[in-house]
Amino acid sequence: MPSSSVADLSSILTCSIAVLGAMYPQDTHLMELGSIVGVPEVAEPQKPTAPIKFMGTRLRCMELEEKLAALIAKLTSVTYPFKDDVFDAMSSLRQHDQMLCELEEYISADLPAKEEFLYGNCANMRATIRETMQYLQVQLQTTFDAKGQADYLMRPLRRKVHHARKLLTVLRKKVFLHNDSTDVGVQLHTIEALLLDAEETDLQFDCHAFHYGRDLLIEEKDRIIAEWKLVRRDIRQVRRATKEGPASSSSPSSSSSLLEFRAASPCQY
Repeated sequence: MPSSSVADLSSILTCSIAVLGAMYPQDTHLMELGSIVGVPEVAEPQKPTAPIKFMGTRLRCMELEEKLAALIAKLTSVTYPFKDDVFDAMSSLRQHDQMLCELEEYISADLPAKEEFLYGNCANMRATIRETMQYLQVQLQTTFDAKGQADYLMRPLRRKVHHARKLLTVLRKKVFLHNDSTDVGVQLHTIEALLLDAEETDLQFDCHAFHYGRDLLIEEKDRIIAEWKLVRRDIRQVRRATKEGPASSSSPSSSSSLLEFRAASPCQY
């Protein structure tokens, strides 16, 4: 057989195997046969790589999703006794909503990414923000009103000054009514310790840290400060009286002391 005929048959066989291999690319027998007769391997077409902007969109979505998830986990894991706390939480959520708006504008200019990210990831994040805002609105309804907030915050401060006033009432009765100065110094020291503690802690309370109900907090604190001033005044009176020594029950000083006691003793005691 002429060599040209052999070459033609070889070419026909090679082409036939190549065609079959293209039709059945996973057939191992055709792969082996093709390697024997020298059918060149056809490289698989490479998938077009995503545009750089598409990759940037994916990263920005993932970053915002992580930030939003962390924020919502924090906001939904705490209690909200005060309205200011809820307002702060809402403000943080609105900041993330603004970041989402900026991301949506960015994605809108990226047509290949719009369907996947704008109508997928961004829509889910917006729904999550809306649900969390509704949750915070419910929390807002369960917080203290202005009066309840003032009562809650000022109650410990009032309790301490009332305790000091009651101790002073008993001490003044002892000194001015019964002319008894026994252990007055010890009792005054106890009351002065309460006064010092109030000056260093209670009276340092910053009403201006609150926006909602601030005016009422300031009014309540001013009342407590006024009561502590009365405590300080009564302490000075008792000290002066005990330094002068006990007075007789029939002396004018005793009568004036009794009037002084009555004038300085509020009816609430």
